[in-house]
Amino acid sequence: MRIIILFIALLSCTYIYSQIPKDISLSLKFPNSDTKSFNEVLAFPRDIILFENNYYVCDIEDGRIKVYNKTGKYIRSIGKKGKEDGDLIEPSAITINEHNGNLYVFDQGSSKIIIYNREGKFINALKIVGTIHSLYFHNNNLYALFFDSKKGFNIAVFNNNKIIKIFGEIFDHNILLSEQKIRIFYTFSDLIHYKDKLYVFSPFTPDIYTLSTTNSNNKTIKLKADDYQLLYQNNLNPKIVAGRTYTKDILTNMVTDGKYLYIYNNKDSVIKVFNFEGNNIGNIKINNIDNIHCRLMYKDNDKYIFCNLQEAAIEIYK
Repeated sequence: MRIIILFIALLSCTYIYSQIPKDISLSLKFPNSDTKSFNEVLAFPRDIILFENNYYVCDIEDGRIKVYNKTGKYIRSIGKKGKEDGDLIEPSAITINEHNGNLYVFDQGSSKIIIYNREGKFINALKIVGTIHSLYFHNNNLYALFFDSKKGFNIAVFNNNKIIKIFGEIFDHNILLSEQKIRIFYTFSDLIHYKDKLYVFSPFTPDIYTLSTTNSNNKTIKLKADDYQLLYQNNLNPKIVAGRTYTKDILTNMVTDGKYLYIYNNKDSVIKVFNFEGNNIGNIKINNIDNIHCRLMYKDNDKYIFCNLQEAAIEIYK
């Protein structure tokens, strides 16, 4: 019986590893570097979502949402740079109501959440006190990862354009002893989502905070690796020079498909794959990527979608 159990466990591990590719390569990059139309090019892509086979890209510098199809062809823009109703200054986060196609865009230039309908027409604007890092729409609620100077990062829940709940307190009391440190450590945190689960990845600790949208069953996933624990210990007392706090990080961005957690290690050009117990179960080598300037933003089946900040482009690897 023991032999049979071990054999089944071995088969399960073999299956898991077979689902994770050993390496991926660039399959699509857009917009085309030869593009001459100003409307089609990106100035500084900050966030991206996929909806109905189209990519919606926040161009924080150009002040517009630019829409491309799955082949990278430019379709249209939503919003424009300005200060009138429906205008954008620095759009930095985006999500969508998949039932009706309404877009929710956080504009950090005006500290507002701008709402557009499926056609890109302005519906409403919500004034926000603070900074929102990520947005997610689920079950008629809008979830926002936002910064609070006393409690670090929290999740704000909006319904009918009003905040109905604040929860989460993503906050490490061992590290975060001042507002400056809170900002330093969690500036690069992201709200990642899958169905009714929210995940907030903190690259400096490194931890993954798991939050449920349906109950208070929250937990912290500690990534299990020796160098990560050393990283955490080093960052407990970061070096401060001329008033600037210097921290170290190994990992940058995370996405999930509900099965595994995929975390980009830009120093080694690798996507590290973790299970939900925090165990590193595989690594995906990324061939010929501009590792320093790319951010992993999205996973679509076998495609891994990056923003290349240096070249102002979207890169898709598979």
